[in-house]
Amino acid sequence: MALKRTIGVVLFPEFELLDVFGPLEMYGIASEHFDICMISEDGQNVASRQGPKSVVEHSFGDAVRYDILLY
Repeated sequence: MALKRTIGVVLFPEFELLDVFGPLEMYGIASEHFDICMISEDGQNVASRQGPKSVVEHSFGDAVRYDILLY
């Protein structure tokens, strides 16, 4: 069985939806190999430039290990 990798995605206010979710589509297709977690500075949900908010699981201060970090 292959080891699952954890991907942390850093979100900031007014991020571009396509810049985040376009690349994540690739990892989402291989969900048996990757767990994706959203991160923000304070752990609060973050609004994109286009308006929709993304749900965040972790803050910068959480002690979480990521194999891949996207920012």
